[in-house]
Amino acid sequence: MSGFLVSAKGSANSDSTVRVLVDGAKRATVKINSTRFVPASEYDVHEVSFQVEGNKLVNVDGKIYRKTLYPGNVISIDVQAKEIQVAIGRLLNHDGSPLRNALLLDVEGIAISDDEGYFQAEVASDLERIRVKKGDTECAIPYESISLTGQVAYLGDQICH
Repeated sequence: MSGFLVSAKGSANSDSTVRVLVDGAKRATVKINSTRFVPASEYDVHEVSFQVEGNKLVNVDGKIYRKTLYPGNVISIDVQAKEIQVAIGRLLNHDGSPLRNALLLDVEGIAISDDEGYFQAEVASDLERIRVKKGDTECAIPYESISLTGQVAYLGDQICH
């Protein structure tokens, strides 16, 4: 029998599961911090991808794995699942003016402040700071949840230091 040995690794207290898609169809679910064998046909190139199921915001690798299986072949794939929060706030310059079109680093995906300095970004729940880059200048704002509602952190106005 051939297939994929999928290990989902992540936050120990997460009650989420990872949906395993083989060639676009759901083939199995794997609980975080467990492993499951997912059978698949031999002599085929398969596209394996992952999605999260559950009540918490969790991010998994969006990569599509293209793997060929042969008789008796088992391919291991490790998937990292990160519990995330949504950070919302506003970036300001030292003079109180909005920090426009600044790139937020250390976040999941891409986040940029708008013309008024407002931003929304997905961040790992264990993040300590968010680095901000505007042109040649880089600064950091501490990531301390001033007000956390569910998994949304309201950071308010933040002056870039």
